[in-house]
Amino acid sequence: MNKFRGPHDSNFVLVAGYLKELSDKARAPKVLTEEESKCLQSLTSNYRADKDRNERRVPDTCQWVLDHPRFLHWRKEDEASLLWISADPGCGKSVLSRTLVDESLLTLEPAEASVCYFFFKDDDINRQSDASALAAILHQLFVQKPALIKYAISKFGEHGPSLHNMFSSMWDILEEASQDPEAGHIICILDALDECKELSARNIIDKLGQFYSQCSTRARTLKFLITSRPYHDIELEFRGVIPDMESISLRGDEESKAISQEIYNAIPNQIRRISDTRKHPFKPEVQDVLIQHLQRMQNQTYLWLHLILNVIRKSLDSTKFRLTKLISKLPRTAEDAYEKILKKSEDLGYASQARGLLHIIIAAERPLGIGELNLAYAIHERLEEREPCRSYEELSSSMEPEDTFPDRIRSICSLFVSIKDSKIYLIHQTAKEYLISKDEVNKSSGHRNFFAQPFGYSFDLKQSNFFLSKICITLLMFREIEQQGLECESYPPSDHYDDYEMPAPYGDMVHLFCFLDYAAENWDAHFRKAKVRKQDREVWESALQLCNPRSIQCNVWKALRQHTYDNHFSTPTRLAVAAWLGLELIVKLELENFGSTLNPQKEECGMALVLAAAQGHVEIVKLLLDREDVDPNYKDRYYSTPFTIAASEGRANIVKLLLEKDKIELNCRDR
Repeated sequence: MNKFRGPHDSNFVLVAGYLKELSDKARAPKVLTEEESKCLQSLTSNYRADKDRNERRVPDTCQWVLDHPRFLHWRKEDEASLLWISADPGCGKSVLSRTLVDESLLTLEPAEASVCYFFFKDDDINRQSDASALAAILHQLFVQKPALIKYAISKFGEHGPSLHNMFSSMWDILEEASQDPEAGHIICILDALDECKELSARNIIDKLGQFYSQCSTRARTLKFLITSRPYHDIELEFRGVIPDMESISLRGDEESKAISQEIYNAIPNQIRRISDTRKHPFKPEVQDVLIQHLQRMQNQTYLWLHLILNVIRKSLDSTKFRLTKLISKLPRTAEDAYEKILKKSEDLGYASQARGLLHIIIAAERPLGIGELNLAYAIHERLEEREPCRSYEELSSSMEPEDTFPDRIRSICSLFVSIKDSKIYLIHQTAKEYLISKDEVNKSSGHRNFFAQPFGYSFDLKQSNFFLSKICITLLMFREIEQQGLECESYPPSDHYDDYEMPAPYGDMVHLFCFLDYAAENWDAHFRKAKVRKQDREVWESALQLCNPRSIQCNVWKALRQHTYDNHFSTPTRLAVAAWLGLELIVKLELENFGSTLNPQKEECGMALVLAAAQGHVEIVKLLLDREDVDPNYKDRYYSTPFTIAASEGRANIVKLLLEKDKIELNCRDR
């Protein structure tokens, strides 16, 4: 029999969460049809792991919200309502969100409500969109209330698996499902709205405004709680559509004092817990010295406390003299703590390695696994030493053994990064903000060497993306990839996106070659963000090869991606591929090769224009429209023109550009 200290015991919370999931399933007699199962599968994501990436709360913390009259009123409210909670970085908003979910604190009757959540995150492209959030919410709702999935079947039949990318359609499903008598109370929590894409945040706020403005005409029980930083633009968006919205902001003196008092009260408990886990616990008088010193420090936040406690936890010192010396040097702000952590890497001679690893981590489109970062850094190291490698076999001599690489990362980056579920993360969102340069000179200075500069505010994201674009492109050009690609040529990818299934041989490549799926999916994104220049010849020459639809390398990355341009043209060209990917430099190079001849390139430029318009690449559309050999009314294989496809995809800037051209056809004949 297990015994728990109380409802806040972390083990109790964990077990209770799993028991709730089991009880939800037990209460759901409905057996899904095959189509319903496919629909549910298309909406799935790692939302639970994303939530659990955040720390559990220290006992008796988060009370600045839990005891707040506006939160208590919102929780008690039976009808549709919205609560926005804002606070500065490091105040524990995501810890609060996890607490509300794990400890069933969002409602007075947890058994009667369906709780759904999504945690936005700036370091993961899969956690930055409105569509990703809504897909996760619908998946959780349908798991808890399977009968409601009937509201998604019609749209799933129409759009197939791509439904999970269609925010407006999924919002309609959520609204319809929430009105079903069987729906009961539905509570949705969206954490860190400020970390999702700007357009996505605006879409969410607009839909919430429309929804709550109509609530008076119908009885609804769909409630939202949203957290973010107290950004003025987010507040303006909210107030513009929901003027009387309830909110809690940790900016006033009263709230700030409340959180400071929580931290003050939490310090003794945390010091004693650290002492109890040590082989030689602190003596009582040593504990008292640590507690008193920390409680006297000003400008405390939960992030600061977390960083400071980690410094104490890692220290081997245990005498009063040594610990007094240690705490006298403890950083007084989170920024000071970051600098102190990275200064340790510099003192140990790891500065260059730390910077290389951090460049990769902050530019990555999603958190990288241990093996992926190991391989990416090994390629980066070889490229920086001007010892390029052409195969996995050559690279193996530069790679750390996978079982020792985590310890290597911890030695180099110390507490600045964390490893959870075999993935590498920065310790906090503010750690990335601490690294990235605020100097506009850096942002426009090209690909300079930053390795001699201090860590704080010295990382140029353009430089970081340049490194990662070279790493991805180098990998895609490996000999083993070419050889495996040759064997796969008899299994070409499907011409239809909705019916797309990755041929088995290509799927095998992902398992054989670490980091290959990341490189195939993201090499072009890093190329774009790096703004690769003409003098970076070795990079763009390889990119030309990756854009050549007749090359094995191009066929490999195409096959490994979830979508391609093939549904527009049966015979794409290098220019068309580059236009679809938004690679401005490659498009310019291809157009320069054309010279001033007209007719031979008309078809090719027409393909490129349609694809650039479809993908929203404004600068490439401008480049093509400036040429005499480009027909702005060119039709693809489905009779779509640049104008019609830009309009259907919502590319307003491109629609405007095209309307400025003479003789633009506003309609086109169906196939």
